[in-house]
Amino acid sequence: ERPAGSLFEPEKIVVQSGGMGRWISLRLTEAHGICANIKFVFPQKFVAGLMDDALPGRASARFYARENLTWRIMHLLPGLTHRAEFVDLRRYLEQPRPELRLFQLAEKIASSFDQYLAFRPKMILDWEENLETHWQAILWRAVRSTTGRHPPALAREFSRSLGKSVETLPPRVSLFGISTLPAFYLDFFRDLARAIDVHLFVMQPRAPWWGDIPSERDESGARRTGTH
Repeated sequence: ERPAGSLFEPEKIVVQSGGMGRWISLRLTEAHGICANIKFVFPQKFVAGLMDDALPGRASARFYARENLTWRIMHLLPGLTHRAEFVDLRRYLEQPRPELRLFQLAEKIASSFDQYLAFRPKMILDWEENLETHWQAILWRAVRSTTGRHPPALAREFSRSLGKSVETLPPRVSLFGISTLPAFYLDFFRDLARAIDVHLFVMQPRAPWWGDIPSERDESGARRTGTH
């Protein structure tokens, strides 16, 4: 297919793993003799980048990438462990090799926050409204106070911006081999498709959509309750 925009603008392909990107590169090279000017990105980084570019000065989505969150949590956590809600974390960090423990703990927490942003955005937004007082909510509010807004908080504003001419958007994007996406990302790409071409390359060996196929656990529960 011909380039959708400038020859100097990389083609954007969203993948779920680095291995998938390398596989596509090899297949394109076999078919055309070369694979060049293609940028393979993960869903989170692609979405974060679009939001930061489309909403300058209001978005800090890249800050919420897992690797960035790790370092910010490492910086903030020692100043919070004196609080009663953090007693278990304090005990953990007071054991031998506290610096290593702090890094490993921050990395684990950052991974959880990253998952919450993708799979449980409403919970994150509730935390920011002071609806929870446990240590995760307190730590999240401390993180949030040090930077700009994150993708779930910016989703509606970004969607409204798509009704205008947004020069920062790529002319098209392809999603390749992504088996599952959280609802937040599905909504995002649905809205994005109103403004640019969004191409889906997915494996779908049967008519029903994957998300509508009941699991074995669901089937078993339905049989027990007589609702099958």
